[in-house]
Amino acid sequence: ILKSTDGGRSWSALEQTTGGTYFLFVNRVIVSPSDPDLVLAAARSGLWRSTDGGASWEQVKTATSGLGFYQIIEDPLDFTIQYAVEDRVGVWKSTDAGANWSLASTGLAESNSGSRIEIDVSPANPSVLYALVESREGVDPTYVSQDGAASWQPFLPTTGSADTDIAGAQGWYDLAVHAHPFDEQAVFMGGVRMYRL
Repeated sequence: ILKSTDGGRSWSALEQTTGGTYFLFVNRVIVSPSDPDLVLAAARSGLWRSTDGGASWEQVKTATSGLGFYQIIEDPLDFTIQYAVEDRVGVWKSTDAGANWSLASTGLAESNSGSRIEIDVSPANPSVLYALVESREGVDPTYVSQDGAASWQPFLPTTGSADTDIAGAQGWYDLAVHAHPFDEQAVFMGGVRMYRL
């Protein structure tokens, strides 16, 4: 993991993340907007947490699948609430800034299928989350949660929903979900193609 302390003009590797295999594949990093020393990383080996700006790291969740954690995101209004996605397991949730995690995949039928899942939290209403599941069958399932990931329900685009292959043939690689910043009922999802749903 690289760190910049001058607005991105120069970068240096965080020593504890070099060498070994724990940080060999790091997919996402989030930093607290109110405490720049609080950093979390989603990696193939698991979820990692630092409280000293990356000088040292604690593994707070060990990956149980081969590809580990694809994603970690935070509630845009409350950094103590975070979500992470683990390959072949599903969505995890933390309510204490990433120190502890519990499974939050009720209703996500594809959680343990091996399909990649990408999620996002609505800035307009952080209780609303969206999920897109990469499917090898052509139609990519979409889900919405209205209760902070306590449960998920199928969410279908209004146009062409019966045959919409949102991710295309590369959903395992380039999968994106971005909730509209002002409208909790709108989300952008895509892979090879992009849709507003």
